[in-house]
Amino acid sequence: MTADQQAAWLLAWSIAGRSRVRVGRWDGRRDKWEYSTRDERDLTDEVPGKPAAALLYNSHGMCRTFVVDVDVPGTAGRQVLHQIVALLER
Repeated sequence: MTADQQAAWLLAWSIAGRSRVRVGRWDGRRDKWEYSTRDERDLTDEVPGKPAAALLYNSHGMCRTFVVDVDVPGTAGRQVLHQIVALLER
């Protein structure tokens, strides 16, 4: 795990509606990741080994979020990630 991955994962605390996360499970029949309640766990600082989704809605169905998909490889991706982190820190 890189420092960039750790920094990105720590942003989950900023967008989570409650301190829970669903770790993905690959469904080969459907050829996609599934995020079911059976794979739900506490949100921790430890970066999951598989794709994971922070739960955005709180127990009242309310959501406060700023979602960014940083799927850019290499130096360009790190630059975008650093810009997003700087924006959120401001």
